[in-house]
Formats: sequence, C-alpha cells, structure tokens
Amino acid sequence: MINENKPTVENKENERIIPYVLIFDVDGVLTHPSEKKVTEFGIYNQFIMRLEAGEPVILNTGRAVDFMLKRILEPMEQLLADKKLLRNLFAVGEKGAVSIQYNDMGERTEYVDQLISVPEALQIEARQLVEKKFSDIAFYDTTKKTMISIEMLDGLSIDEFRKKQGDLNIELKEMLTRHGLSTEYKVDPSRIATDVENNHVGKGLGVRKALQWLSEQKIKPEQFITFGDSLSDVAMSDELHQCGLPVEFVFVGEKIILAGKKFEYPVTYTVKQCESGTMEYLENLK
Repeated sequence: MINENKPTVENKENERIIPYVLIFDVDGVLTHPSEKKVTEFGIYNQFIMRLEAGEPVILNTGRAVDFMLKRILEPMEQLLADKKLLRNLFAVGEKGAVSIQYNDMGERTEYVDQLISVPEALQIEARQLVEKKFSDIAFYDTTKKTMISIEMLDGLSIDEFRKKQGDLNIELKEMLTRHGLSTEYKVDPSRIATDVENNHVGKGLGVRKALQWLSEQKIKPEQFITFGDSLSDVAMSDELHQCGLPVEFVFVGEKIILAGKKFEYPVTYTVKQCESGTMEYLENLK
C-alpha cells in the first residue's frame, strides 16, 4: 500500500510530480465479468474524487472504444460538473491500438492505429466460424476496429464459456496457419473472450501509450499502481518495471491464475474479487 498524503508539486520545468498514477483494466476490474457493466457505483465516485484532486486516471483494456464509452466514459462525462477535469482521464482500448483523450475543454478525441489491424479476410472467416460452431457460448464483437474479438455471451457463466473456449482457440490458431499469418498475429484468450490480434498489441503497448500521454501532460508519477484480474494484465506491471519505474500490481482475480508466477515488484491480492476487490483497495488508499 502506498502513502497518498504527499501533495502534488511542480518542479522547475513545470512538471507535475505526483505520488502515483492508477492504471485499470476494465473487464472484471471495473465492470462485472458476467453482467459486463459497473455494479460497484462507488467506482465512479472514486474516479471523480481523484480527477477533482488533479490526479490522472488511466484505463487500459482490450475492449472496444464503444464499450468503454457506454460503461465508463459517458457516465463519467455526465457525472462531472466541471468537464475540464476530464483532461486527466486517458483511455486505451483494443490493447493499445485505440486511445481516447480529452482536451482542456473536456472534448473527446479518438485515435486509431490502422497499421496493426487484422486483415479483413481473417475477420470474415472468424465471424463465420463463430456463427457456425460457437454461437451458443459467444458472439463476434463488430465494434472492434483493429482486432478480432469473440466474446462470451451476456449472462453466460465463465465456467460454461470455458468448456468450449479451448476448441475455439484451436480453430483460430489453425485459421492463422492456413492464411500464413501465424508469425504476425496471435490468439490471445482471456476469462471472457478470445482475441486475434497483431503481435505488437497488448497491455504493454497500452502502458507505453499511457506513458507517452503522461509525458505530454508533463505529469511525473513517483509510482504506478496497476489493477488486473487475468494473466494478460501482468504485462502492464512488467512493462513499467522494465522501464525502471516503481510499480505495484493489484490483483483482483482468482489467485490460482497467478499460481507459481514470480514477480520482481510488489503484488497485492485483494480479499474480494473483480470490481469489489478494486473498491476494497481504493477505499483503503487514503
């Protein structure tokens, strides 16, 4: 746990030095993994409190921008009386391929890296595969701009999804091999979805985009706190650690997911899980 009582200060180069920056995955960290919406409404209050204090809040997810807008960003925009505070909110979607940031007036801009998009022919074949063999457990997410994402049906349990997810993953890997794309693209499963994406994307790329944004804003954190619930979220903390930056990883998923994994930085396991675990940690971060 980090002491939050140190004030924000400015140095000679007008850099804002702050005690820490929070970086959140979205699914299973801010939103309920099955209901796919924010059920712990105190999360919004936590974000507003931090934005009002001039603290940055960063989202780093594999989700499409549309999902972030509906579940997180638009509710935040409506709840904030002073829209200018949104300039301290930065959101990365599709594992670093898409980002959203706000100007000093609270106006939103979206950036898409088309150079790392999955070929259209692959997208069509994957969609046909889902409709033919896996429509009982998943749907093809048409809102993604740069990647293929096959997501668990709303209301389905994670255990039910897992029963056939392995077969889905095998078929997708075979599809990449047939197209001669297995060296450029990868199959990346998570608890509630399986993605096909460019090898360069991931939570690490999202962190690099966030670091670039922090630099542009002249914000210098003394430490980072990342929040995740799956193995892929470890890449956030790994990237920061490799950059020589102090980091703490807050894990709100099932402990067994990280069983046997060793870390070179502090890891906190919350008692509660998913978004309840996130609230547990934030409420104790004073």
